[in-house]
Amino acid sequence: MKRLLAMVCGATALVALAARAENWCQRFADDNVLLGHVDVKGVRAIPEINAVLDGQDRLSRLANRARKQMSVDFETVTEVWFGVSPTTGPIAVLRGDFNLVTIRGAAGASANLRVSTPPGVEFVVADTRPNKGTMVAFLSPQEIVVGKAAQVEAFLGNLASGKRHARQQDLSGLEAPKPLVECVLLGLPKEVQKLPAGLAEHLGLLTLTVTGQTSADLVLTVQPHNPEMVAPLATWCQSSLALLRLLPPEQLASLGPVRKALLASAVATAIPPGVALSASLPLATVHDLLATALATGRPVQPQPTPEAAPPQATPQPAPAPQP
Repeated sequence: MKRLLAMVCGATALVALAARAENWCQRFADDNVLLGHVDVKGVRAIPEINAVLDGQDRLSRLANRARKQMSVDFETVTEVWFGVSPTTGPIAVLRGDFNLVTIRGAAGASANLRVSTPPGVEFVVADTRPNKGTMVAFLSPQEIVVGKAAQVEAFLGNLASGKRHARQQDLSGLEAPKPLVECVLLGLPKEVQKLPAGLAEHLGLLTLTVTGQTSADLVLTVQPHNPEMVAPLATWCQSSLALLRLLPPEQLASLGPVRKALLASAVATAIPPGVALSASLPLATVHDLLATALATGRPVQPQPTPEAAPPQATPQPAPAPQP
């Protein structure tokens, strides 16, 4: 009987783990306002994107440090669920293959890492160095959680209590994500100044999806709180695009390749309960954009060409003194 009970409990735990793995974003803390999913395996299958990861980029260097310090192999990651909080920063759940025995041994041997075993997880590793505060929770040999301590602790608390994000219904589309990238922004910050006054606070939900194997096809869906805003918002977007395309050629040339490609292909369509803005980027442009960002940590702005300095006058000898 005890053995049967243990098997039932084990099977129940596996079923619960599989169920909760469907949408990790719903387990993030309520202050996460940008949440999403990345099909890492699908993204890396695109040659132009995979070529960015050449071993010298920031992601590759981070993966190498993790492998050396904790024996964590990020090369096995196939999916990522992420959240971003304006107060506590990012958090991510990574699905891959992780050797927990090796990882725990490596973490336990480090003077800068503390290993603990809270209920409901295999173990947790915390970075004890000043100004770091990073924490990694190992849920299973297939899934780990990475983020600042406050983020990870809130996530684990939600798992233990069964609590979900306050806006879980708005995140339901991430339960079975199909695009290469899909993310949800729960409203626009009031600091967005390029929108007409007061409009930002009426936009309750924005969803961005990225698909495509020959180009990056983007669809941004904007959903206002008031359904009656959908038609005029679509008209405003369409008119704005038409006006921008009538700018003088010299102004359009200053937009750069990314903005020019987006503007040339952008289409606004009213699809209640929101407005869909679709556009495409050539994969070569995406490659260059990612290569720049991952090489420096942020996109590099082109510097103006310095003007040539005026020629210096040749110094003339002082006149000879008069007798």
